[in-house]
Amino acid sequence: MKTKFISALVFATIIVGVTANISHAQFPSQGQANTRMQGGIENIPGMNFTNEQKEKLKVVEAENKKRLLKILTNQQQEYVKSAVQAGRNPQEVIKSLNLSRQQKEELEGVQKWKRNQLFSILTNEQKQKLKQMIMQRQGGRLPF
Repeated sequence: MKTKFISALVFATIIVGVTANISHAQFPSQGQANTRMQGGIENIPGMNFTNEQKEKLKVVEAENKKRLLKILTNQQQEYVKSAVQAGRNPQEVIKSLNLSRQQKEELEGVQKWKRNQLFSILTNEQKQKLKQMIMQRQGGRLPF
């Protein structure tokens, strides 16, 4: 369960970010298979989003950030922001947040909401591409 939760959080951090700064960060530790993304999911190379999809994705991203920021303490938010700006691995950052059980449960709920929203916007082809990208990052397995 803990691994599933951390994988979901890592997915969220890499794809859309925990704060505005994370979604604009580039993670130097990631290789070519782990596509570097700036500006959120709507900028994933090769996904060919329509303008309408991009707008919907931005709305989901904004709501997701609001929900996540309500869960994290100010200290945790600052830590994530500075750690990512320093180029730390997102997985390490998340593991070191010392989240409470309640925070973990709330974050898991937000991630489920976001995943459902994102997948409702994507075409079947885009869903397949995204799943393949995630599986590459996760060593051949989906985090959900």
